[in-house]
Amino acid sequence: MNNLVFRLARKLIENNLTISGAESCTGGMVVSELVGFSGISAVLNESYVTYSNESKIKILSVNPVTLQQHGAVSAECVKEMVSGLKKISNADICFAVSGIAGPDGGSIEKPVGTVFFAILFNDEISVWEKLFDGDRNEVRSSSVVEVLTKISNII
Repeated sequence: MNNLVFRLARKLIENNLTISGAESCTGGMVVSELVGFSGISAVLNESYVTYSNESKIKILSVNPVTLQQHGAVSAECVKEMVSGLKKISNADICFAVSGIAGPDGGSIEKPVGTVFFAILFNDEISVWEKLFDGDRNEVRSSSVVEVLTKISNII
């Protein structure tokens, strides 16, 4: 992962692209990886761990109705998370992650390992879902690699 982080951090700095994150199941792991790169302070705006529904509502302005109808682990939720993050950070790139890392919390519709991602860049929002295998830490680590890779590929 170090090589991925190094390449992404260098791209962000070289292109003077600011980045902000909103993380739920990854608990700040994505930004923690970026912070490991010396010089990232030039482009890392801010980051929020919005683990609870209340924090998603309070910090990121996620609509409570969205959470009631679709749940925190949904395309609709991460889209609202990333939109809210853009409003408060005004970063060039905003990302959001929300998922079920396990071992509990899964269902037939959304099994453990289900993770939703959103990236807002150039006024366009990309939202996607992945299903990862493994234990709690493997799901979280896979989610970090997924979002860092996707950001790296779009810039």
